[in-house]
Amino acid sequence: MRFITILFILFTSLNITAQTAITKQQAYNDFDFLVDKIETVNPSIKIKSQLYGYSIIDSIKSYRKDIEKDTSFEGLYNIVKKALNSCLDGHSAITGPFLLYKNNINLRLYLNYYNGVYFTIRPFTYNGQHYPMGGKLVSINGHSSDSIIDTLQPYRYMLRHDHTRNKFYSEIFYLADNYIQQNRIKLGFEYNSTVITDTFYIDKAVDFDNPIEHFEDTKKVTYFDSLSILYIRVPTMDWANRNFYKKAIKKAAKSRTIKKVVVDVRYNSGGSSVTGRNIMRMLIDKPIKHHTKNYGNNPQFLTKKYKKLHGYNTHITTDTIGFLSNSVFYKFIDRPTVIKPFKQSIKHKGPIYIIGNEWIYSAAGAIFQFANANSSDNIISIGTRTGHMLGEFSDPLHFTLPNSGINFIIAPAIDFTGVTNTQNLFLDYYNYEVTPTPAQQQCRYTYKGDIYGQDYLIKYDPYFKPVIINK
Repeated sequence: MRFITILFILFTSLNITAQTAITKQQAYNDFDFLVDKIETVNPSIKIKSQLYGYSIIDSIKSYRKDIEKDTSFEGLYNIVKKALNSCLDGHSAITGPFLLYKNNINLRLYLNYYNGVYFTIRPFTYNGQHYPMGGKLVSINGHSSDSIIDTLQPYRYMLRHDHTRNKFYSEIFYLADNYIQQNRIKLGFEYNSTVITDTFYIDKAVDFDNPIEHFEDTKKVTYFDSLSILYIRVPTMDWANRNFYKKAIKKAAKSRTIKKVVVDVRYNSGGSSVTGRNIMRMLIDKPIKHHTKNYGNNPQFLTKKYKKLHGYNTHITTDTIGFLSNSVFYKFIDRPTVIKPFKQSIKHKGPIYIIGNEWIYSAAGAIFQFANANSSDNIISIGTRTGHMLGEFSDPLHFTLPNSGINFIIAPAIDFTGVTNTQNLFLDYYNYEVTPTPAQQQCRYTYKGDIYGQDYLIKYDPYFKPVIINK
């Protein structure tokens, strides 16, 4: 099976296309078509609604009235985008045609969400005012940051959820669609009881004190002689790289003593889970066993070809989830799975560490299933909670609105492998949970050199510490 993802939209990259003239009735028909697909295809809606305490689908349906205010193609496009953003799901998104924002997006602030609070982690100057590192965000447009960010579900793609504090968050909230369209946002930062407030314009960049030296984050497999560590950097789960790591691991491990292996997937937004599986099959010395579960809604919308391609059960039955108010899901996949080592595997018997951070998704999150399969094995996870539902997803389904021609995708399945309660429902947990401090994040941005090189990883990287301290 092959699984894909939408890349994180950290900075919106848009193309322009000819706009299609549509009538008000056609806009209503398109919106109703969209809602029907979201409601019937996306299985995560009812789960998130229960966990977050509000009806997501009712929120989405409320946008229908906005068609009365704006019957243009652009108006409908913005409503469709709001609806898909509100799914809080990286696999629910517009794929085209795209509209170009009327202003350039040049504003970039480096913020760290730490223990429920946002801090600046790169010092900068704006409008002649200097903002040192460590400024605490205290207001957005004159209101508290929490009260504002909790309203951004329709405007910020992949808004995160802090389950511990039961609130939404985003380190790039200022690039929500409503602020981009207004071309401004007023922010207040506190320094030693003094608050500095200014209006930041989306098309105006800030001046950072220390420009970041450019380095190319590329795939690599290397050996750290001093610690006998085989280090594997995986910036993307690109399908084209599925065989690269097989060859590179074999070559790097040849005639070397390997005490530990590190698979680093930080900032990896996904691709094909086959790539991650091939990496693990080149490392393990014995099969990994787990019970794979992929759940969804009534599969009547799926074709026989799709179900066969993704290995869905021939006879799909239902399961009632007691800890989700007895919600009923269809068991697309429900069977034992065995991942076997390749014949040319290095058959490593020592610890294998998988490192992720809050910027992983889809196939990058799916690789952690190998650490979750058995708590007593030698595969160990290190990471930061993402605020998203992780796991192994089936390919999103592609749809086109019948009148406007807007294309969008929705993923029909969620990963229920090993899920037993609401605590592990998002598959977003680790053997070693790391929450970098603002100072540690600052170190990452001021380091001169490769942050995925041996020197930085061993001396400064908080994610690498569990690897070093464990014998």
